[in-house]
Amino acid sequence: MSNASLLDEATAAAEAMALAERSSKNGSNVFFVDENAHPQTIAVLKTRAEPLGWHIHVGNPLTELEDASVFGALLQYPGSRGDLVNPREAIELIHKSGGLAIIAADPLALTLVTSPGELGADIAIGSMQRFGVPMGFGGPHAAYMAVKDSLKRSIPGRIVGLSIDARGNPAYRLTLQTREQHIRREKATSNICTAQVLLAVMATMYAIYHSPEGLKGIARTVHAHTCYLAEKLRKGGFKVHQTAFFDMLSVSVMGRRADILKRAKKAKFNFRLFPDKNTLGLTLDETTTAHTLEQILDIFGINDPNPDVSTASAAIPTELVRKSAFLTHPTFNKYHSETEMLRYIRRLSDRDLALDRAMIPLGSCTMKLNATTEMLPVTWPEFGALHPYAPNAQTKGYS
Repeated sequence: MSNASLLDEATAAAEAMALAERSSKNGSNVFFVDENAHPQTIAVLKTRAEPLGWHIHVGNPLTELEDASVFGALLQYPGSRGDLVNPREAIELIHKSGGLAIIAADPLALTLVTSPGELGADIAIGSMQRFGVPMGFGGPHAAYMAVKDSLKRSIPGRIVGLSIDARGNPAYRLTLQTREQHIRREKATSNICTAQVLLAVMATMYAIYHSPEGLKGIARTVHAHTCYLAEKLRKGGFKVHQTAFFDMLSVSVMGRRADILKRAKKAKFNFRLFPDKNTLGLTLDETTTAHTLEQILDIFGINDPNPDVSTASAAIPTELVRKSAFLTHPTFNKYHSETEMLRYIRRLSDRDLALDRAMIPLGSCTMKLNATTEMLPVTWPEFGALHPYAPNAQTKGYS
């Protein structure tokens, strides 16, 4: 079961941690975090855990969970450095200690790799930014959370349920939506924002427009570009740390970091800087083209004028290739032209009780009408395409 919307991935991880603590029965106050989790996620988890008296243990789940007693553990899938590791063994160790297994997963990767539920996870969280939401210099990016059915009364946020109206017709309504803030009251640790609904709807419309097959096509293209880049970097004499990955690579640059970063800056590329001073991180996405690959390889001193990504071999392990269907509801499989999509959105809009038609007694604070002059600038790349971790020198205008 999934809730309607959360804040970003890091706070969704904190919500999942709190959910695990409420639901686990082993009495532990230790929460384990995969050392391959994103740094911002680890930072938020530590901040949330401290006042609640929980201890955060960051480490390798395959070597440090064997004899541990934890109420829950977070695994990153794929990892922050790009590694795509089979989490099944780690999940078994978490369950053996009586804890709940949480997987932070990229939804675009999940179109090609096995889902958290099939791997045995109790909770799945992640960011929906990749589904049509601009980078936006760090947010807001609606996060998702899905849980096993047994945890449905503990999940924070809002849940939409299928009910029956007074005439006996099927009707969707919000169910269980107030238990976190109102029923739990002073015990509530949740910070759920209705404004995130806009981002959740944007991500949903992106999925509706592209369809499951379209999303898989986007993911395959991203993966093929990454595989091609990895192969060319290896042939160029660089060490790529990953053999299994989706869209992220960490590359040893063997004392050439300063030169490569100088060339990257000139070409207007940012690479991730790791603390060891000898490794750079690269992440590709759905906006990456063959020309982008040519530019990146040139920065690394590799001449490759006409990249042909169709020659690249896939890097997803056989045991992690997704075989199950997703987005099977008819809505995700029939509105794939601009006119069909426009009519569908208009039809939904005509059914809405909105601020420009009637009095809205609840929730209107998050449904203000914004002027077009305010809405248009947020579509400009200077706002929308700015990466959340761009160097400060590149963000002065925005700030």
